Amino acid sequence: MLDLPRPAHPDLLPNPVTDAELHTALAQSDEWWRTVILLACQEGLRSSEIAGLRREDITAERVLIRRGKGGRSGSVPTHRQIWGRLANYPPGPIVCGRDDGPITGRCLSARARGHFDALGLPGVHLHRFRHWHATEQLRRGVDLRTVQENMRHRSVTSTQGYTLIVDAQRQAAIDALPDLLTEHEPV
Repeated sequence: MLDLPRPAHPDLLPNPVTDAELHTALAQSDEWWRTVILLACQEGLRSSEIAGLRREDITAERVLIRRGKGGRSGSVPTHRQIWGRLANYPPGPIVCGRDDGPITGRCLSARARGHFDALGLPGVHLHRFRHWHATEQLRRGVDLRTVQENMRHRSVTSTQGYTLIVDAQRQAAIDALPDLLTEHEPV
């Protein structure tokens, strides 16, 4: 098996929702959908994690993910707006189906596509809000390693596929370099 070539892994291209798409999604959604969107944006949760989230899993400090990707559990710090929104929820699932029954991640994801299509956002799906979560942290100066931990990725390479670097960030990085002729002129 060592002689077999490894399959190529396609490069994951960052695809966060735009600020305009996020604004439209929040402004035109009801409270149920706003909760789903905020959990994806502010906690970086996947649709399956949102579907499985229970009120008992959330404290002012942590959101416990009982079964994340690959069956792994984990936690993320609780965003203040999430805690303010969910602190008084009753015990049980945060997001139930519209008929108050359980909902799966796959079902939530499919419903989200239909919801965003109806809002005039045909290219938007829940996972793009997770990309926004990673990109926005990086844009606000959080180092990539911390973003990796918040995303619960095993590898920083995975995190890189979620983070879109914008031209302003690249320019700021160049502008941060010292002016060598001024700082190193002979005395």
